[in-house]
Amino acid sequence: MLNSDNYFAINIKKSETARRDICRGLALAENPFRLFMIAVGCIADMSGDGTFLTSCQQSLYNVYGAGLEDSQYIEHRVSELERNINKLERCLDTCNEDARERLQFALRLQRNELEKLTNSK
Repeated sequence: MLNSDNYFAINIKKSETARRDICRGLALAENPFRLFMIAVGCIADMSGDGTFLTSCQQSLYNVYGAGLEDSQYIEHRVSELERNINKLERCLDTCNEDARERLQFALRLQRNELEKLTNSK
């Protein structure tokens, strides 16, 4: 059973990983939306609040994607979705039937989002 010291150590490790990824991303001039989501993901993990992550992702999409039509956000999200779709399609050939249904559902969602973003350009 985990005690508070274990949780503290786990959270320290998560924050160190997030700090490293953010600093590396800044040095490599990565998309700031991706870096922001690293921080949000770390906060969500450390607090155990998965709805915070989902809420921030939706807000980014709604505000910067659909609302402001921010080209940098849209380009980043489109490339991310295309990578995810390619990975999911490759997995379809080797997975069992139960996993295949879940992958097909995930593919539909990702393709729908990709379509929305590419039609908003």
